[in-house]
Amino acid sequence: MENTVPPKAKFMVFDVESAGPLGEGFAVGWVVVDSDGAELASGVAHCPPTAATGNKGTGASVAENVSPHLAEPTHSKPREVRDAFWREWLRWRERGTQLVADACWPVETTFLSACVQDDVQRKAPYPLIDIRSMALALGRSDEIARLELHTQPVHDSLVHVRTSARNMVDMLC
Repeated sequence: MENTVPPKAKFMVFDVESAGPLGEGFAVGWVVVDSDGAELASGVAHCPPTAATGNKGTGASVAENVSPHLAEPTHSKPREVRDAFWREWLRWRERGTQLVADACWPVETTFLSACVQDDVQRKAPYPLIDIRSMALALGRSDEIARLELHTQPVHDSLVHVRTSARNMVDMLC
């Protein structure tokens, strides 16, 4: 397949950790890459998982699979995490960057919906590129298998976004 990505396109790949699939996001990691896969920026924002509202029974899973990978909290509340992410997203959107997630539903889209609900002036990112849907559309089951490997059982947002970004660039180029 011929490369149809504009030269030096930029992508911001993000991953959210939440209090259950439809629960409040308490951690978000992102990486910005160009179409060659060069990393231009990365970051993480998170608050204590206990500050997030969500599904009952997720506390033990978060404590076991997410919390060990988080450093000292950068914020105290989920709203502050969303605001920090949104500022970073706006900075990159102004540079023509596309927003990307490994699998958009339900965690990342729930997080983005909360970001937009926090401030009615915010416009939802569009389009939101879904790497798994892209892999399915391209018939790339090998990429889907590689994406599955990085989701179980440990949840480290920066590891996830870097793996997803690499897989996306490999599919596109």
